[in-house]
Amino acid sequence: MFIIAEYSYQRYEGNNSKTTKIIQRNQQMENFIIMPTDQLKNLVKEAVQEVTAEKEKGVVKLYSINEVSKMLGRAHKTITSLVNRGVIKATPDHMISEESINKYLQNK
Repeated sequence: MFIIAEYSYQRYEGNNSKTTKIIQRNQQMENFIIMPTDQLKNLVKEAVQEVTAEKEKGVVKLYSINEVSKMLGRAHKTITSLVNRGVIKATPDHMISEESINKYLQNK
């Protein structure tokens, strides 16, 4: 178990009340970490990025025909026609994956 706290470095001499309080509150803890705020912010930012990246793995992004028409600068009717002809692959409810859009753009 870890505690993360802001602390400016000072040598521990039993009279340093801030350090003494941290140690007294955590006597039952196995480990604790003391670090400056900027390091804590970077650590949390990295952790959030890792979790976000893990969540995005295996997630298929789907777009409506309207969204795709705006992305590609084409008319809604044009995208619908491309889907109906099978040029752009879509789900039965006409949602288009990012992969299908990329394939269409590469073969264009």
